[in-house]
Amino acid sequence: MYNLAQKGIDNIFIFNIKTKQKYQVTNAKFGAFSGVFSSDNKEIVFTDFTSLGHHVAKIPLDFNLFLPVNESIVEKPAQFSNWMKNESDFAKKSDEITQNLKVSSYSKWNILNINSWGGLAGTDGTSASIGIDTQDLLSTTVASTGVGYNISEQQSNYFANISYQGLFPIFDLNFENTGRQTVIPKGSIKDQTSDLVDNWRQQSVSFGVSLPLTYRRNKFTNNFNLSSRFTHSEGIGYDLKYGYTTQVGNKSVQSLTNYLSFNRQKKFAKRDAGSRWAQSALIYLRNTPFGNNLQSNLFALQGSLTFPAFLKHDLIRFRANYIENGVNNQYYFSSPVVFPRGYEYNIFDKMTSFSADYKTPIADPDFALGRLLYFQRIKGGLFMDIGQGQFLDSNNKNQVQNFSSFGVDLSTIFTIMRFDVPIELGVRFNYLPNTKQFLVTPLILDIPF
Repeated sequence: MYNLAQKGIDNIFIFNIKTKQKYQVTNAKFGAFSGVFSSDNKEIVFTDFTSLGHHVAKIPLDFNLFLPVNESIVEKPAQFSNWMKNESDFAKKSDEITQNLKVSSYSKWNILNINSWGGLAGTDGTSASIGIDTQDLLSTTVASTGVGYNISEQQSNYFANISYQGLFPIFDLNFENTGRQTVIPKGSIKDQTSDLVDNWRQQSVSFGVSLPLTYRRNKFTNNFNLSSRFTHSEGIGYDLKYGYTTQVGNKSVQSLTNYLSFNRQKKFAKRDAGSRWAQSALIYLRNTPFGNNLQSNLFALQGSLTFPAFLKHDLIRFRANYIENGVNNQYYFSSPVVFPRGYEYNIFDKMTSFSADYKTPIADPDFALGRLLYFQRIKGGLFMDIGQGQFLDSNNKNQVQNFSSFGVDLSTIFTIMRFDVPIELGVRFNYLPNTKQFLVTPLILDIPF
């Protein structure tokens, strides 16, 4: 069985070894590809290209239904003959022009020669972003810009990033302007009779150097990354006299972030919920060694293990987190690891947490709503989180706060028109045993709103 564009359109043909006869199996309007025999050898399954995209089709394996090919009669693809002639003439002229062109070296520092661009969408567990990215002709310079949304403070942000990858290590320059909101509840300050609310902006510029190493062995992909980044952040338009230690406010902070990450995962099938054999680890350190007016230290560890679950395409993942803040912190950095689900982020001197996730693909509907939406998958998952935070109270005594959470996630993955980036929407059902709360929250890109 093979493909042949005998009349200008790809169709599937078959060759009978016994009779030495060739047959045309399909007569598709726009094209047919990738023909295979069914497991019982009674049908031929193939990809049929239509005006609505690619569809899986089948036809009985019956030579009486196929069109014998008479090779003594060569049919010219009449409707494409003029196009083919023009392409042939153009190719000859192109060869003549190419012969007269001068060959010269191309500098990898020519970073403004934009070659391609595309859309991007991402999430880090606490925020979501969309935008566009682009790269130069040699793929040594990658740039992106877009907008984002922070879930905790319900504020928007915009960003611009550029990365030069023509050398080793990789150099990154990033800019971000983020909306912030400060709310000081009534009664928090002496003689305060109402809530104090201020909407302001936080602007950050950072420069980083990283040494990534990616290699493959058999079915596994291994990624190491050693990175160091300097960041300058300052508040703009902060008008309150008081503030929180998690916000820059009307001050500025210069920090240095160092981390080492490792990720190893096995190649997985399209129907899998994800890689069913995977391991990851993160060592993270961020501090303020430059003697500015806000001092802070943060140390974090994270590790995860993923294994095949009970059903063929399911997986189960276990994750452990540890965070330690400096005792004399005047400012607290945002956490690089995820807080127990269902709880608002809180700061502790030390925080330890564990989570377990069971993920399963429920269905692959392959359903198109006209040309507007294409639904690829419906998936679900079970999760459980436990955690413990430690802090010193006003009497300098150690206090402990426990967290526990479990629930169910349901979501669908789809694309819009011809935009290749998949979008995930769903809902989370979350129960908090400690507070006996039942929460229902929408999910966007695996983020609860």
